[in-house]
Amino acid sequence: MKSIHDYYEELVFTKKVMEQKLSKNIYKKLIATIDNSEPLD
Repeated sequence: MKSIHDYYEELVFTKKVMEQKLSKNIYKKLIATIDNSEPLD
């Protein structure tokens, strides 16, 4: 069973929304962490 967090992540705070809401630099670092397991500093 999915948690509320899982639904929020999938349906509300998508990568498209992150790109719109976060600064360009933060978005790039966060996506690198999510997709490539790079450290987030």
